[in-house]
Amino acid sequence: MRKQHLFGCVAVSLLAGSGLTLFAEEPPLPVFENVEVRATCESDPACIGYRYAYAVTNGAGNNVDLWRVAVALGVDVWDVSNLVGPSDWSENRRGRDFSPNPEDSPLPPSVVWIAPDDPYLLPPGATKSPLGYCVPVPPVVREAWVYAWLDPWFQLYEQATGKEYDDPAGLKRSYIRKIPTLAPLGVAPGSFEHWNVFLSDVAKAGSLGWVADGGLLSQIQARLEEARQAALSQDLPTVNAKLEAVIALAEGASPAQMRREAKDLIVLNGRYLKANLPWPCEPKLTAVPVSATHAVGETHTVTATLVNVATGLPIAGNGLTVEVTEGPHAGTRREGTTDGEGRLSLTYTGTRLGTDTIVVHTPYGTIRQGGAAEAPKAKAGGVRSAGRGPAPAAAGDCTAWDTSAPPVRVTWEGGPDLVVPLFVPPLLLSAPGNTFYVTESTQNRGTLPSGPSVTRYYIATSKPLDPSTAIVVGQRSIPALGPGEESEVNLVPFTVPVDLPAGTYFLDACADADDRVVETSEANNCASSSLQLLAGVVPSNRPPDCSQASARPRVLWPPNHKVKAVVLAGITDPDGDPVTVKVTGITQDEPTDGLGDGDTAPDGFGVGTPSPQVRAERSGVGNGRVYQIAFTASDGKGGSCTGAVTLGVPHDQNGTPVDDGQRYDSTR
Repeated sequence: MRKQHLFGCVAVSLLAGSGLTLFAEEPPLPVFENVEVRATCESDPACIGYRYAYAVTNGAGNNVDLWRVAVALGVDVWDVSNLVGPSDWSENRRGRDFSPNPEDSPLPPSVVWIAPDDPYLLPPGATKSPLGYCVPVPPVVREAWVYAWLDPWFQLYEQATGKEYDDPAGLKRSYIRKIPTLAPLGVAPGSFEHWNVFLSDVAKAGSLGWVADGGLLSQIQARLEEARQAALSQDLPTVNAKLEAVIALAEGASPAQMRREAKDLIVLNGRYLKANLPWPCEPKLTAVPVSATHAVGETHTVTATLVNVATGLPIAGNGLTVEVTEGPHAGTRREGTTDGEGRLSLTYTGTRLGTDTIVVHTPYGTIRQGGAAEAPKAKAGGVRSAGRGPAPAAAGDCTAWDTSAPPVRVTWEGGPDLVVPLFVPPLLLSAPGNTFYVTESTQNRGTLPSGPSVTRYYIATSKPLDPSTAIVVGQRSIPALGPGEESEVNLVPFTVPVDLPAGTYFLDACADADDRVVETSEANNCASSSLQLLAGVVPSNRPPDCSQASARPRVLWPPNHKVKAVVLAGITDPDGDPVTVKVTGITQDEPTDGLGDGDTAPDGFGVGTPSPQVRAERSGVGNGRVYQIAFTASDGKGGSCTGAVTLGVPHDQNGTPVDDGQRYDSTR
C-alpha cells in the first residue's frame, strides 16, 4: 500500500487507466529537497546523562517518501541506551548493519550510528514524532543522513522506457540528504580537545544560521576563548565566571536570535566544562595518511605527529615507535624521537602483496627525565579538578607515554612479476667444450611495467636451484616489459664448461637474476629443466626432439584478416646439433571462405619452408578458428622427427577458440 501511495500523485498524470505509459521518454526525476531534521538535547538524570531526540519532516513539495534516518554518533554503541520514539526505532538495530547493500545506502562517516529497525515511509508534508536515545556526554555538531524511498520511481522508469535504470545505486546515493544536527561528543569530555571541538562547533553554529545574531555570537566566542585560556593557566574562578556568562547569553537569547540546537549545544557544553580543569599536558598522537594503496615496488611513508592539545605545540624529543604489526611486511619498524615539529616518519618499500597494519605509539610506563621519576600526569583526555594533583606542567615540559594513534592501513596490490614460461634446454649427452642450444622466454605476468633485467642460465647438480653454488653458463639482457609482454630467444648457443666433470646436471633459467626489479612474487623467477645434461659421455647421433614444439604466438588478435608470421619454437636436438624445420601442411577447422570471415582465401602460407604464415580471421558466427601446422625437423646427420602445433583466433578477445576438427586445407 505504501509503495502505491508514494508516486500516486505522479502516476495519475503519467499513466493511463489501462496501465500504459503516456510518455515515451524517461519520467522526471523525483523531488526530495525540503527535508528537515530538528534536534533537541536535554540533561536528564534518569537518562544516564543526556537525552537526544529528533523530529524529521518530509517537505510538502517533495514527491517521494522519506525512507530512513541515520545519525552519526561519536560514542561507543554500548553507551547508547533508552531509545525513545516510535516502535520502529528498535534497540536491536544499533550497530553496523544499517543497509544490506552499502553501495546503495552508504553510512555516515562515523564509527557508530543508529537507525530505525525497519524501513518506515514518511509521505510528503508529514513529520515523524521525535525519536532518540540517551548517552552520557554533551552534544556536538554532526550530520543526520536522510534517505529517500526510490523503488517506486524505478518501477515507473521501467514502465516508461521498457528498460531498467542504468545506475540505481548512484541515483540512490545522490538522493541522500546530509543535514547538520546534534549528536554525542566523540572525544574525552572535559579535555582540551573537548574545548577545541566546542569552540569550533560554536563557530559552525553561526555559519549554519543557528545563531542569527552576529553580535551575540561574537560575545559568546570571546568569552569562550577567555575561558579556555584560563583553563590552560588552571584558573578555575575565571573559567567558571566566563562560562557562566556564556550560559547566561545563550539562555537569554530569543528564538529569533538562536535556534534550539545552538542553545542546547552552548548551554550543555558550558555546564559540563565548569569546575573541570583539563591537565595542561594533553598529548595526542596522529599518523597520516590513514590509508593508502600502492603497487609492489613503490615506497610508502607514514608520518606520526605528537602534539600537546592544550597548547597546540609539538612535543619534541619524545620516544616514538612506528611499526608494521600485521600484514606482508610485519616486523618493519622504526624507533626514534620526535623532531622539533613533533614528527617521526617510517618509509619502506613494498615487496609483497597484501595489507599492512601500521601502529604508532609512545613508550609504555613512566618516563624519567634528569634521572628522577616524573610525577604521573593525566593521559590524553584526562580531567582534573582545581586544587588536586601536582602542580601544572610547564607548556614546554610535556612528555607522553602509553599514547597511541589509530592504526593506519597500507594495501599493496599489483606490480611487475617476471617469470620464465618457456625454457627448453635439451637432454644432452655431451662433453666439456661442446655447444648446446636454449630456447627461452621471459615474461612480465604482473599488472605494472618492469624495468630492464637479466635472465641467467645455470648448470646445477641438484634441484631446487641454488644460484650461489650453480655454474653460470650464460645470460641475456631483458628490456623493460609492459604487463603481459615477453622477450623470447630461439636456439641460442651456449658452451659446456671445459672443466666440467663427468656427471648428471640440471639446466635452469632465472629471470631477474640480479634482483633489479621488485616483484609481486620473488619465488617464481626460475624455470628448471626436467631434462638432464650428462657431461663427459660421447654419444651416437640421436634425432631431434619435437615433443615440446609450440607455436608462437599461440593466439592471433585482432581478427583483421592480415597474414601473420608464426614461429615454430621448442624443437631441440639432444646432441646440440642445429635443427632444420620444414612445414609440411597447414589445416584449419573453418572453411577458408566461409560465412562471416571476410571472404578472404587462402589462409595458410609457407608449406615447404621453415616460416609458416596464417591469416588472423575467424567466422563471426562460429566459436573461433583453430589452425594446425604440421612439420618435420632434421639434424643434418640423418636424424629427424615430425610434429604439429596449433594456434587459434578466438571469437572474442578474451575467449578461447574451439577446435571443431581439422577438415580444411588452409592453403586452398
